Amino acid sequence: MVSALWLFLAIHFISALCSAVDRIPKTLQLRDGETITSAGKKFSLGFFSPNGTTNRYVGIWYSTISPQSVVWVANRKNPIPDRNGTFGISGDGNFAVLDGRNVSVWRTNVSVTSENATMVLKDDGDLVLCTNPEKINGVLWRSFTDPTDTFLPEMRANVSDGERKILSSWTSPGDPSPGRFSMGIDPRASPQIVVWDGDKRRWRSGHWNRVNFLGLPNLRAISKYGFNVYGDNGGYIEYTPSNSSDFMRYRKIDRDFSTLFGW
Repeated sequence: MVSALWLFLAIHFISALCSAVDRIPKTLQLRDGETITSAGKKFSLGFFSPNGTTNRYVGIWYSTISPQSVVWVANRKNPIPDRNGTFGISGDGNFAVLDGRNVSVWRTNVSVTSENATMVLKDDGDLVLCTNPEKINGVLWRSFTDPTDTFLPEMRANVSDGERKILSSWTSPGDPSPGRFSMGIDPRASPQIVVWDGDKRRWRSGHWNRVNFLGLPNLRAISKYGFNVYGDNGGYIEYTPSNSSDFMRYRKIDRDFSTLFGW
């Protein structure tokens, strides 16, 4: 009877520990249905299906917001049709999503192999592949530099990278593959934000004048959340909520400027 009680307590403790883990070591592969959660329980990483579909994707979502609000998708172009997929760090040190046949449907492209490679899900929603998880040192890859349709606080868009598309809309609410509309930066002269419909420019913010984007007279209402351009040349665009406990995101939905969501 005592042994059975200790076994029950041990299983309960291990289950609680596993549900709270915020990282994936190189030796661990997670199955469909298993998740990791950031240390402050703000974000979760695991498999999900968009509304109305059975396709499975690996993504990051807010842990405490209902309905589920996905902010990043790994295999957005290659869904898994069943629940036999896994994800974790492959033998060469890359983060990979595998289908039921152990075929990679998505992976990072890191060329530096490390036996200590670990994935850590941070409280800002950034998924980091690094060699020193305790200090988040030796960063090999991070989801903040490979976003999908959402721009989160603390995420940076480098102006010095040249004109490029950063966010792309979902094709539909049930299909996270890249859709028609994308948002990015034109760094020529003073930087400005651009929205494309395919390859055609459909909207631009106007140039940054060190205070505001000239084409956005209402941006001051958004600026209270800390949206800003840092540096005149070779700088970056970033925003930080005035209250760090707020849940904030910009999401690319259609040809209009990214919609601001707050909870």
